[in-house]
Amino acid sequence: MCRARKTVNSAMQHLAWLVLGTTGFLALGWLIRRRSKQREEREKTYKEFIEKIINLLEAQYEEHLLDSEVKPWLAVSHIRDMLIEPQDRKRLKTLWEQARKQISEHESRIRAETQLIHGEEFDVWRWIQPRSPTSPSPPRRKRAESPKSSNEDSYVYMPPDVGLTDCLKLRNFFDPNTYVQEKPYQNGIDT
Repeated sequence: MCRARKTVNSAMQHLAWLVLGTTGFLALGWLIRRRSKQREEREKTYKEFIEKIINLLEAQYEEHLLDSEVKPWLAVSHIRDMLIEPQDRKRLKTLWEQARKQISEHESRIRAETQLIHGEEFDVWRWIQPRSPTSPSPPRRKRAESPKSSNEDSYVYMPPDVGLTDCLKLRNFFDPNTYVQEKPYQNGIDT
């Protein structure tokens, strides 16, 4: 009887270890699969961000070509607000920052700048891809005048509205330590 009890206890112990090990392997497999699915979703969302940003900027540029009143750039924060719902911003913050870095540093068709919008400076993105040859109005070309010969067939590419701004902001133009105020005049006599 004692031997049978030991055998049953041993079998139950082995069975418990088997169930525990199987459960552990299943949980580990589920966790790995879940992580893989999350990684794929993040990668998909990241790629969608990049694609949507490019599409928004290209559409903005095309609208600017049709109507010169429309600015050829979009504020980065405005693009974020258009792409990400307010309740998802905290969850998708790291993906947004990755997409923002990718666009700003590695996308040759988009230039990052700072623009004054309603009296406040904002980071903006501007689409700078040259127009395709099938475009209705190709880029302007200006014939370069050469001092030696006016018969040369050299042309200078003039990109449309790239780099033009409404205002010029001078920073650090004067060094306050070296600035000397002029002496005041008294009765027309220099003192």
